[in-house]
Amino acid sequence: MAKKKKRTTGRKAAEKSAAKKPAAAKRSPKSRAARSNGARQPKVLTSRTFTGDPKKLAKDTYPEDGAAKDFYCYGPAATSDGEFSEARICDMGCFTQDGKDSNKYYHGAVVQHRKSKNWYAYFEWGRTGARSRSFQFVACCGEEDARAVFAKQMHTKNDKRGEW
Repeated sequence: MAKKKKRTTGRKAAEKSAAKKPAAAKRSPKSRAARSNGARQPKVLTSRTFTGDPKKLAKDTYPEDGAAKDFYCYGPAATSDGEFSEARICDMGCFTQDGKDSNKYYHGAVVQHRKSKNWYAYFEWGRTGARSRSFQFVACCGEEDARAVFAKQMHTKNDKRGEW
């Protein structure tokens, strides 16, 4: 007949299990947090940490856990169709597309985060008078990168689609 093992509980059990594990196998809280990141958002790539092509961020979310008030917006404003190379902000609304008033608006800007000083291209669109709007940020390496992204996107929405 086999002997039954005596079960230990409480402090003695904790001491026994700690003694069995080598010191290198013990896990730090940081490594546990790193493994449980499945539900957490990845770190947003921004000017200081981001190099390479601009990166579109998730639609309708502010970067760096921010809000609208966390960004500076600079001028000058675009005042003519297709002239976006020197502009840093542009509002287009109710433009005519295929001979119809589309009742849409499109806004773009070069913005800088107030605290981190990171640069983004910001775009907003929707229907005039609607309650909700959509927006998206594009993380950029710096101001020049953000201006290039802004100009390219505004040309796409303006020069090829109609007049504002």
